[in-house]
Amino acid sequence: MTNKVSDYSPVITLDEAALLYIMIDTDADTILESRTVTIASLRTWLSRPRGALYFSTPASTTIVAATPIKAAGTTAEMGSNKDVTVATTNRLTNASGLTLDFRVLVTLSLLKGAGGVTDAIVYVYKNGAAVAGLEIPRHLADVKGRPISLSGVVSLADTDYLEIWLETDTGDDLTVSGQFSIEAVK
Repeated sequence: MTNKVSDYSPVITLDEAALLYIMIDTDADTILESRTVTIASLRTWLSRPRGALYFSTPASTTIVAATPIKAAGTTAEMGSNKDVTVATTNRLTNASGLTLDFRVLVTLSLLKGAGGVTDAIVYVYKNGAAVAGLEIPRHLADVKGRPISLSGVVSLADTDYLEIWLETDTGDDLTVSGQFSIEAVK
């Protein structure tokens, strides 16, 4: 039996504890899904959790060839953060109490230490593991800073975190500067 929207009264009584959430297929006049969520969860979702950091004190990251490592340096909170914890150690943590999809934006400058040519990779890591599709390779032939821009969407449960990690094929050290932000996607 298919539940039709027209089978239900359009009046729903809400209290502070819960809200009935209904997805409706308007073309077919059919209820696709319904569930109960708390008012607090709905308010959090509507407020669009977000957070950003920047490398306030860039530092050289000592790298072993072909071995990813978390980017060194001190990071600081940037902008107006909401339901995202920003650590001074290159970490953004979902503190919304919900599992949400977040838009990730990384805009960095990558500087190679002395030495020859190296191939570097910048990664976004989630809970200590690389996020597939959120990495970018960069060929570095000199010690000049090279811009890196990386974006994507990743699902984060409450307390999940993201970090910037680095890798080189030669073990050359890298220094990053720039910013890293996340914002919940509605």
